[in-house]
Amino acid sequence: MATSPSVRRGESIDRLLAPGILAGMVAALAMGLFTMTAAVTWQHRAASAPLRDVAAIADPRFAETPAQRAASSEPFDAPREPQVFAGALHLLLGGLFGAVFGLLARAAHLRGLAAVAAGLLFGLAVMVVSAALLLPATAALSGAGAAVSGLPDRLGWPTFAAAHAVFGLVLGLWVLLRPWDVARELSG
Repeated sequence: MATSPSVRRGESIDRLLAPGILAGMVAALAMGLFTMTAAVTWQHRAASAPLRDVAAIADPRFAETPAQRAASSEPFDAPREPQVFAGALHLLLGGLFGAVFGLLARAAHLRGLAAVAAGLLFGLAVMVVSAALLLPATAALSGAGAAVSGLPDRLGWPTFAAAHAVFGLVLGLWVLLRPWDVARELSG
């Protein structure tokens, strides 16, 4: 049975995007582990603090410090669901940006250390786009305000930049170690 051109095209698009999506999700995991490590070590916060920061999209009270929550007249028992939502959202965005990087790497024929450098620059570009556009837009749409748009300040700009550098480096290393994922020809 012969397959139609549209089915073959759909399969090609899947095979073109899937490696980038997976690489982006792995890069998002590495970024998340970095921010959790930063929270526990030099920021002296709980390991779940980065997830709570992102969970502020669902409920701005997640961005409050324990002292702010204690001073509030309304009790706040933090459910886990918004933190799971935050983790899923982070992986989703990582996959989206990974697919974009994969397409750019394919178009630019990135290989070797150039791919690693491009990944680093891409991660920093994602940081700029996130801070300038995505976080403010998300804050406005969700009603979370400064709880979301102030994430880089709350996390600390050096940590925010380093986390995005980790994200980009993982993407660059993906292309370095698996160049066939962004090869011009889709085989098989």
